[in-house]
This record gives sequence, structure tokens and C-alpha cells, in this order.
Amino acid sequence: MSLETLKKDYLHETIQDCLDNIRPEEASLVTFVVLIAEKQFDQNVNETVIALNNKFETAIENGILQVIMPPSFWYPPDLDFIEPTFNDSQERMVWRTKQNLDYAYLMIYAKYFFGFTDYYIQLEDDVVSKTGYISAMTVFADTNKEWFACDFSKLGFIGKLFYTNHLPLLSNFILLFYREKPVDWILDQLFLVKYCNHEEGGCIKKRINGVRRLYHKPALFQHIGRYSSLSGKVQSLKDSSFKLKTKVAAPIQHSENKKADQLSSNVSLFTLDNLENFYNYSTPLVITFNQTSIDDNHFAVKGTTLLKIKYFNPIEISSIGLRYFVRYRQNVANKLPFKVNICDENYCFDVEFPHILHLKVSFKEFQNVSSITVVLDEIVDIETVSLTSLLIT
Repeated sequence: MSLETLKKDYLHETIQDCLDNIRPEEASLVTFVVLIAEKQFDQNVNETVIALNNKFETAIENGILQVIMPPSFWYPPDLDFIEPTFNDSQERMVWRTKQNLDYAYLMIYAKYFFGFTDYYIQLEDDVVSKTGYISAMTVFADTNKEWFACDFSKLGFIGKLFYTNHLPLLSNFILLFYREKPVDWILDQLFLVKYCNHEEGGCIKKRINGVRRLYHKPALFQHIGRYSSLSGKVQSLKDSSFKLKTKVAAPIQHSENKKADQLSSNVSLFTLDNLENFYNYSTPLVITFNQTSIDDNHFAVKGTTLLKIKYFNPIEISSIGLRYFVRYRQNVANKLPFKVNICDENYCFDVEFPHILHLKVSFKEFQNVSSITVVLDEIVDIETVSLTSLLIT
């Protein structure tokens, strides 16, 4: 989110709304990075930082909120004199060019410091959100294939979700054309370059919209700002599919997992509702460890069953995809903190995942599966373990 000097500052309202609309079990899944997009650290910036720290001290201390600022050399020395394109005024040209650079910097920062994550979403400093938007976005992204961007708002660059691994491509493409076009036009151009034959007609309809670029309705974010950081610009656009007056929890898609006959866990914190919501709707299961809980074995020790799924009528599966998040007290990730066990009518075996960060494994054929179990295997130096989704096909 970029911050400019506005006639009305919406930043605090936006941050508070986004924090308030995260469900407790989602809190470990997200980090907000606020970019103070100024060229010099002056008194106004200092006051902004102090105000953010005073209002959101807990979120900053917990690591859910970060506030950053680019170095002054990030912006080119001729920024104020860039030659206008598309008949834009000099002032608008500077504004949109700087915005391109701001977005690219955020993407580079996110890839460098959060490259282990799955997704990156771009917001603005003047939006509101729907309750439960984190799980709604994750499930929508997880249950669709081969997309490059998911739009959770149709306005500008608000609510655009990308794979973190795609950020280098996206930021580099923005930096190629940051002087020529606005950022949303650059994204449109990237789709055409990446997915279309230049002699092909109707490519956007055939190969991009609904295929590589997905649109979620209703919108999960709404633009509330009226006054832009561009002097004299009044922005009154709204996403009609976002109904602020009937602000209910964001709908979460049902997973395609086959019906389970029994769900159980040895973790006393997990209710049956928790387990069913995780299995059917990918609502995360979260365990937070402190030294007391480990020493006293209050609720989780090595070998604890986090989740056990039973099928009274055995099923056939071709793949298991398990998304997770682990926060370590130290920067270590020597092995997975849990293991997944599959049983058929004759024997059981532990699933061998190909990579610690990409827990998905496919089988040529595995029939008569009667149970799938996720077992806690390692808790040393772990602060939080969150199972975010389980997709069984």
C-alpha cells in the first residue's frame, strides 16, 4: 500500500479495517507491508511513522504489520521532468510514473523477504474489505489452476493477487515500461505478451479472461477514497459488486474433497466445527506454541494427531495437496514439523513430499484409502504451525 499526502488520509482506516476483518485463525497467514512512498525522510514521514506505531503497536510487535520506505536513490533524478505520454499533464505523468516505481519496489521487497510464501496481493491505502477475505482468497486461488492473476476488485490495481514466485517477472515488466504507461495498462500488456500470438484475434477472450486472469465476484475490496494523491484528482469509482451496507462474511468456496465420514484430532483446541471447516472450506487450523505449553505438554507433543480423516467406504485418490505456514523462533527449517500418513485396507505409509515448501504429491493410482492422518512430528524452535488447506483429488 502506498502512502501519499492526501486531502483526507485513509491509511489508518484501511489498516484497521483489514486487521479487523481477519478471522483469528487467519492471523498467522498474512503480513501487511505498508510502503511510505516518499523520496525523503522528513518531518511528515517521521510523524506518520510515529502515528502508525502508536495506533498499531501490537500488530507491529506481532509481525503482522511492517512499515517500510524506499531509499531516495530508488527514484530517478529526472522523475519530475519525465516526458509525458498519452497527452497526460506533467503532474499526472510524475504521479503515475512514481506509482509504477512504488509498486515495483513493494514487489521486489516482498519477493526478497517473503519468498517462501504462496501469494502476494496489492492493495491501496484507501480501501475496505470483507470479513474473512483471507480464506476466501486462498480457497479461490487454490481451487483454480494455471492463473497468473486473480482480481478481487475490478478497479485499477486494487485487490490483484499474484503468485509470489511471479513477482520478479511482474516487477521487471513494470520497470521496463514505468515511464510509458500506468501500472494497470502495463499488467494488461503483460498478459498479451505472455499468452497471445500477436497475429491472433480474440486472444483476451479465449486465453486470458477466465483462464489466466480470474475475477472473483462479489468483490472482496472496495475503494473508499475520494481525494487522490494527484492534486485536483477526485476518484469516485466504486465496485458495484461490493455491498458495504450489507457487509457480511466473504463467501468461501466449498472444497472438492470427498465426503469424510469421521474427522478427529488429539488437539483439544480443535473442535469438530474447526475440523469440518478446515476439511470442507480450508479454514486454517492453527497451533501456537509457548514454552509453558511445550514443557507442560498441555495440548501438543511430538506424535500428536493434528487431523485424522476416516472414510468408511474407501476412496480412490490421485493427489494430496497440503498448504501450511510455520513461524520459527529461529530462522531454521531443517525438516517438516508434521508428517502425513495414508492407510488403505492392507497397510499404511508416510507420504514423501518432494519439497519442504511445496507439500503436494501425486499418485499414479492409490485405491481403497480408508484414512489420512496428519501427525505432529517436530516442535523444536517452532512458534506457530498453521494448516491452511488440504485438497484431496
